[in-house]
Amino acid sequence: MRPQDCRHYTATAMIADGTDVRTVAGLLGHADPSLTLRTYAHVVSEAARKATDRMGALAESDPAAQLRK
Repeated sequence: MRPQDCRHYTATAMIADGTDVRTVAGLLGHADPSLTLRTYAHVVSEAARKATDRMGALAESDPAAQLRK
């Protein structure tokens, strides 16, 4: 495995886990987060889909019950 493969895997995993792109960009040394967005667009799109799925599930649930937990 090349060092670049480790870097790509780590960035992908961080974005998929919900780390914001600006933070990932800073850790990668990207001066502009748009480079990170272009490079990892597929991961960002998947993370956005998962986030909207979670928001939908929350909207369908009883918010008061969530607060009582």
